[in-house]
Amino acid sequence: IVSGLGNVMDLNYLTHLVLRCYERDEPQGADIDDMESDDAGLSPSERQKNKEKARYRVEISMSPGVQVYSDSKHEPWPKGCELNEKTCMVAPLQIVGDSIDLVKLERFLAGAVKEYGARHEDEDDEKDEDGQSGD
Repeated sequence: IVSGLGNVMDLNYLTHLVLRCYERDEPQGADIDDMESDDAGLSPSERQKNKEKARYRVEISMSPGVQVYSDSKHEPWPKGCELNEKTCMVAPLQIVGDSIDLVKLERFLAGAVKEYGARHEDEDDEKDEDGQSGD
């Protein structure tokens, strides 16, 4: 779903993701065809919701937070003495996902929550209470 994260070394203070939702001028024909093939087995009301969501696209921007800059150029591996108020600033936002279908993003996020959501944390807590490692 996203690209362009190869230069991100680490996530620091003030790291942030920005999701912007835009309405398309017209749903694109290929997107509707892909959506219809993915909608097999859904109720008519769910199909209608997905058709309405096809009108939207999402742009994802990301900033890795506070970074060290020298002469307006990012320093990927700064020395400890370079970490001060004069050299540190919040990195600008970079677009890492452009024109992502809203339905596709929703399915991705729902899958991530399903796999790594609250129930997953409960399982980790139970392992910790038993004295077992979370690995």
